[in-house]
Amino acid sequence: MSINLDPAIEAMAKELAQAGYRFEAEVLTSDEVCFEVIRDVPDADIGDSVAVDVCPNGPEVPLVVTQLIKDAYERIRTVPREDQEPPNSDRQNPS
Repeated sequence: MSINLDPAIEAMAKELAQAGYRFEAEVLTSDEVCFEVIRDVPDADIGDSVAVDVCPNGPEVPLVVTQLIKDAYERIRTVPREDQEPPNSDRQNPS
Protein backbone atom coordinates (compact mmCIF):
# COMPACT_ATOMS: atom_id res chain seq x y z
CA MET A 1 0.00 0.00 0.00
CA SER A 2 1.28 3.45 -0.82
CA ILE A 3 -0.18 6.90 -0.20
CA ASN A 4 1.28 10.36 -0.62
CA LEU A 5 1.56 12.35 2.60
CA ASP A 6 2.92 15.74 3.57
CA PRO A 7 6.76 15.66 3.63
CA ALA A 8 6.79 16.47 7.37
CA ILE A 9 4.56 13.44 8.07
CA GLU A 10 6.72 11.26 5.82
CA ALA A 11 9.78 12.39 7.83
CA MET A 12 8.02 11.38 11.07
CA ALA A 13 7.17 7.98 9.56
CA LYS A 14 10.79 7.47 8.49
CA GLU A 15 12.00 8.37 11.98
CA LEU A 16 9.55 5.87 13.48
CA ALA A 17 10.79 3.16 11.09
CA GLN A 18 14.43 3.96 11.89
CA ALA A 19 13.59 3.64 15.60
CA GLY A 20 12.35 0.07 15.00
CA TYR A 21 8.62 0.64 14.52
CA ARG A 22 6.64 -0.84 11.67
CA PHE A 23 3.34 0.03 10.04
CA GLU A 24 0.59 -2.51 9.46
CA ALA A 25 -2.67 -2.21 7.56
CA GLU A 26 -5.37 -4.86 7.42
CA VAL A 27 -8.60 -4.76 5.44
CA LEU A 28 -11.30 -6.12 7.73
CA THR A 29 -14.31 -8.18 6.65
CA SER A 30 -16.41 -5.05 7.31
CA ASP A 31 -14.45 -3.34 4.47
CA GLU A 32 -12.87 -1.05 7.02
CA VAL A 33 -9.11 -0.76 7.33
CA CYS A 34 -7.20 -1.19 10.59
CA PHE A 35 -3.91 0.72 10.76
CA GLU A 36 -1.34 0.10 13.48
CA VAL A 37 2.14 1.29 14.44
CA ILE A 38 4.02 -1.49 16.24
CA ARG A 39 7.45 -2.02 17.74
CA ASP A 40 8.62 -5.60 18.05
CA VAL A 41 9.37 -6.68 21.59
CA PRO A 42 12.26 -9.13 22.05
CA ASP A 43 11.21 -12.55 23.36
CA ALA A 44 7.50 -11.78 22.95
CA ASP A 45 4.88 -13.23 20.63
CA ILE A 46 3.27 -9.85 20.04
CA GLY A 47 4.55 -6.35 19.37
CA ASP A 48 4.12 -3.18 21.36
CA SER A 49 1.32 -1.23 19.68
CA VAL A 50 1.80 2.53 20.04
CA ALA A 51 -1.06 3.69 17.81
CA VAL A 52 -4.08 2.07 16.18
CA ASP A 53 -7.06 3.35 14.20
CA VAL A 54 -9.86 1.92 12.07
CA CYS A 55 -11.63 3.75 9.27
CA PRO A 56 -13.68 3.07 6.13
CA ASN A 57 -11.57 2.01 3.16
CA GLY A 58 -12.03 5.23 1.21
CA PRO A 59 -10.96 8.84 0.83
CA GLU A 60 -10.43 9.33 4.58
CA VAL A 61 -7.50 6.88 4.66
CA PRO A 62 -4.74 9.51 4.15
CA LEU A 63 -6.18 11.69 6.93
CA VAL A 64 -6.38 8.75 9.33
CA VAL A 65 -2.85 7.59 8.48
CA THR A 66 -1.55 11.14 8.97
CA GLN A 67 -3.12 11.34 12.42
CA LEU A 68 -1.90 7.82 13.29
CA ILE A 69 1.69 8.80 12.46
CA LYS A 70 1.40 12.03 14.46
CA ASP A 71 -0.02 10.15 17.46
CA ALA A 72 2.68 7.46 17.35
CA TYR A 73 5.44 10.02 16.89
CA GLU A 74 4.25 12.10 19.83
CA ARG A 75 3.85 9.03 22.01
CA ILE A 76 7.36 7.71 21.47
CA ARG A 77 8.79 11.18 22.09
CA THR A 78 6.99 11.54 25.43
CA VAL A 79 6.88 7.98 26.84
CA PRO A 80 10.34 6.52 27.49
CA ARG A 81 10.84 2.85 26.71
CA GLU A 82 12.59 0.54 29.14
CA ASP A 83 15.61 0.26 26.84
CA GLN A 84 15.95 4.00 26.34
CA GLU A 85 17.35 6.74 28.55
CA PRO A 86 14.98 9.57 29.43
CA PRO A 87 15.51 12.75 27.37
CA ASN A 88 18.15 15.08 28.80
CA SER A 89 19.46 12.36 31.11
CA ASP A 90 22.31 13.52 33.34
CA ARG A 91 23.94 10.11 33.66
CA GLN A 92 27.45 10.33 34.97
CA ASN A 93 30.21 7.91 34.14
CA PRO A 94 31.50 5.99 37.17
CA SER A 95 35.08 6.94 38.07
